Amino acid sequence: MDSRKLAARVIGALAETNEAKVQEYLLPRVLKLAGDSDVTVRGTAAESMAFVGGALPEEALFNTIWPLLLGFLNEKDVRI
Repeated sequence: MDSRKLAARVIGALAETNEAKVQEYLLPRVLKLAGDSDVTVRGTAAESMAFVGGALPEEALFNTIWPLLLGFLNEKDVRI
């Protein structure tokens, strides 16, 4: 779990440094982490999605990041 949380944090940091590669390399990875079975990993992925989403074209943002973030609002665990 700790390595997956760290991976989610690193993805967020990388999104700020290399916007050209975000959609191709980072988006699929943060989406996978957002579906992790551990709530703390999903929460960390949600935080990283702010940086990933900021580097995406608007259409990709609305088709990928927003639906997941809205789904997190229905999570029963408050740690998301």
